[in-house]
Amino acid sequence: MPNTNSIVSRQRKILRIFFFAFATVCFWYYNNVYEYEFVPSKLILANSTYNKNQVLRGDNNHHELLQLSLEDKLLRIPHKYYIYNLTNDLLPTPLGDASDRKKRYWLGGVLSIYNALLSHPTLRTFDPEEATFFIPPVFPNQVNPFDRIKSHERQKFMKALDVVLQSEIYQSTRGSRHIFLAMGGWFFNWNVPYGGVAFQLKYLDPEWMKNSLESRLWDNGEDGTRCYEIHHTKPWIEEHRECWPYTLIFKKAILAMDRDTWALRELHTNNQESTTVQDSNDEFLDIVGHHDPVPLYGFSLGTLTDQVPLVPATYAKYEESKYVYFYHGRKELYASNSTIYRHAPIERVPSNDREEATTYRNSSIGYDIAPEDWLDHFTHSKLCLVIRGDTPHSRALLRSIRVGCIPVVVSQMYPVYAPTLKSVLNFTEMTIMVDEQAFITNPWGELHRVYAQLTKELVQQKLNAISFAQRVIFPDHPKSLFVPAFLNEAWESIPETELAVGYNYYDSKKIITV
Repeated sequence: MPNTNSIVSRQRKILRIFFFAFATVCFWYYNNVYEYEFVPSKLILANSTYNKNQVLRGDNNHHELLQLSLEDKLLRIPHKYYIYNLTNDLLPTPLGDASDRKKRYWLGGVLSIYNALLSHPTLRTFDPEEATFFIPPVFPNQVNPFDRIKSHERQKFMKALDVVLQSEIYQSTRGSRHIFLAMGGWFFNWNVPYGGVAFQLKYLDPEWMKNSLESRLWDNGEDGTRCYEIHHTKPWIEEHRECWPYTLIFKKAILAMDRDTWALRELHTNNQESTTVQDSNDEFLDIVGHHDPVPLYGFSLGTLTDQVPLVPATYAKYEESKYVYFYHGRKELYASNSTIYRHAPIERVPSNDREEATTYRNSSIGYDIAPEDWLDHFTHSKLCLVIRGDTPHSRALLRSIRVGCIPVVVSQMYPVYAPTLKSVLNFTEMTIMVDEQAFITNPWGELHRVYAQLTKELVQQKLNAISFAQRVIFPDHPKSLFVPAFLNEAWESIPETELAVGYNYYDSKKIITV
């Protein structure tokens, strides 16, 4: 007859094992599923409508936990990258030697990214077989778009690009997992202006590819021979643009831009299929429709800038700031009906008997001022206006984040048009969105309402989000997370079929599982 005590003992032991296993599963679920449930997902393509009385939900503890989990994810990122080793004569001219204002304007952000990638101590590899991603130091922004085709900088750019495209790495991968940096909507796009470097890229027809079927870049799926024959018998036919060298060379590449050109293409397609288009899109329909990228994959960095100092986003800085709002614009006219928005806070000043007059008087608002005054006022303001212009995005957004000033955004399309590293950063958490119609109806009434409704808790939430964003966005931050965030964004942009490591991908099929 079985011993009763031993049976009870075994039952208790089984129960303890069961509860231990159950607790372990619960703990794993919390850390691996539940905790990451709130990671900001890719923005849905729709015109957002903003609740005027609500700019952020949640509490500080929730957002701090989210930031810690995101930081941990970035610090553990398993991806490495290989930078092509080009000779010095093919590298872009250092920024200090760039006399052209437009070139400095765009190339500055690109070179700051490139320098950060050059110097990362752990994620950069010198062995291409260890690399998930490949970085060609070939930037179309190094060329003035109006330079002649025989100009030194343009010829240097095309020669460097040719070296990359002919390489064993590029040929083996068919351009897959190569990240090209290009700020501006023209580059690697089907809609390009005549004569510039973007136009030259569109009609790229390298001799080594044109005269030989042996180039692996002709392998366009299972029908590579057909493309070779089509391009040699009926070249540059729009109906067969899938067989243009432009497509075959860059289709699998990853494009890092200042805007989300893929989201815009989808938005344009949705608008064409819809019988009605929302009013907030009407004024930007041409701009949205212009975006038709050649690469299938890519992501938006936003309009990066390092032209202002990096100021920690703290509540003490917010409290000590002398000015409520900061906004200084130019008197010039803007496209897309944006002049009325840009000029409204400057020209439609509240009368002294209005409640919002105090907010206006305590702000730094107007047209151009002396550069030293501009910088002083900008870095000592609580809230910084970011208003739509020729396009829905503006450099004012990331400048505001850089100086620890809460951006107040008057641009309905901004979160879709040019989010920054959107798989890590949530646009609305680090900004205050103002409805365009409410703003244009009563600019200072709306701005005063926003300021008056800010609580200490809400301000702290925004500043915490901005402080984290500073680490993610800016390569020169002392605790920068930019490089892993950059790689994470590239990883999120590509399909499972491209998740590989090393450059002999089509031979070894070394798929990454994370």
